[in-house]
Amino acid sequence: MRDLDCETCPACGEITFSHAQSLVIDKKRIALEFGLKPLLAPDQLKILRRVLDMKLEEICDLLHVGRNTYGRWERGEVDIMPSMNLLVHSLMEKMPGIREKVLGRDSEKIAA
Repeated sequence: MRDLDCETCPACGEITFSHAQSLVIDKKRIALEFGLKPLLAPDQLKILRRVLDMKLEEICDLLHVGRNTYGRWERGEVDIMPSMNLLVHSLMEKMPGIREKVLGRDSEKIAA
């Protein structure tokens, strides 16, 4: 993200960003994170729920999505939304061992 506009304090040389500039940075950061996290497949979402030992209602409450929505993701009728994909990846990163069980052994490469 070398092409970012910023302000430099003439007195101390500290780099600062305006509110608008910080929003641009956040959008670019989120776009990068979306690209780094593989889209979860239906079977991976089923494994996640099984590993967490959660009923459909429980995982839906955790993620704040409807039962039909999560069910469609698990059945492969629709792809998980990118923002929810990122949220589920973040959830897995906070729980030791979950990532490997859901994504397999290649998940170590993804986390790096």
